[in-house]
Amino acid sequence: MRRFSCHPTGASGLWGRSRLPSHGTTLVEVMAAAAMSVLLLGALVLAMQTMHRHEAVVLASDHGLAPWKRGLQAAIEWDLMNSREWNHRLTELRLVGFTGRNATGHAMLSPNEVRYRFIQSGSEAWLIRESYSTSTQSRVGERTLMCRGISKILIGRPEDDLRSLLAPRGEFDNLFPIPARMRCVLVDGANQPVVDFIFLRSGGGL
Repeated sequence: MRRFSCHPTGASGLWGRSRLPSHGTTLVEVMAAAAMSVLLLGALVLAMQTMHRHEAVVLASDHGLAPWKRGLQAAIEWDLMNSREWNHRLTELRLVGFTGRNATGHAMLSPNEVRYRFIQSGSEAWLIRESYSTSTQSRVGERTLMCRGISKILIGRPEDDLRSLLAPRGEFDNLFPIPARMRCVLVDGANQPVVDFIFLRSGGGL
């Protein structure tokens, strides 16, 4: 019968044969690692979705919630940029300058007068844009329906808040030079801003 000699295996005082450490991976460890990976991937996807939603909200806030609002703002800014004189009331914005367009709507920069004003249809107010050539005696022009649901046009200094813009002020029939910078706010029937922007004429600066 073969005999085996025994020797101490370490400081623990246990006796027996020495064993090499195992380098294999058990099925339980593989499943645990897979589960952890799934959890981390799910958390990453959720974080990315939240970030994209936040970016979408920021972009919507910067560029307006609807294309028609951006179009309305662009039209008013273009008319202000190409006009030289103006007169403003809460229900009308009159601009005189070089805002003429041809029959297809392309800018001709000819002498022209533009009026943004409201017409009432039932219980709703509609904002229209009227354009007349000032190079002829004829007052025949074009009328464009811009939007509905806006009740006032507010214009003031860039630092004016909504309350200051809504405060009563004198109205005049005279034309005045257009300021280099101004705040323009179009509000609804509840005096809530629908379109709000700062106009800066080229070279006007801050």
